Amino acid sequence: HIQVEQMTVIEALNTYGPNRNKIYPNNEKDKETRLLVLCSWMPPGQDWTANFRQSFLYGRDDKIEEGLAEEYILIGESDNGTCGHNWYTWGNRDFYPDAVENGAEDLPLPPYLKDGYSRVELE
Repeated sequence: HIQVEQMTVIEALNTYGPNRNKIYPNNEKDKETRLLVLCSWMPPGQDWTANFRQSFLYGRDDKIEEGLAEEYILIGESDNGTCGHNWYTWGNRDFYPDAVENGAEDLPLPPYLKDGYSRVELE
């Protein structure tokens, strides 16, 4: 019997992500904790990936590390609005908020690249 837990993305990350409230000597425990997020069919127009990538306090020196999730895998359609947000999730330049209105040529990096992640397409 498998028990399914109904949680928001924030609740799940707080429950199953690296524990941000405990400080371990020499960060030994934290170094063993890794988070891989598997996200299937994110609702259209919503972006949960910003929560996957958010920075957190890590260790006794309160050093800010890169994102909460070491990696995340998104299952579903990309770049067409079916899953996630076209710009914030997928970095689709055609959907950057100011691109259409201002005809912007020099757009910023997509959020996932800015946060130090990369995008790999799998077929």
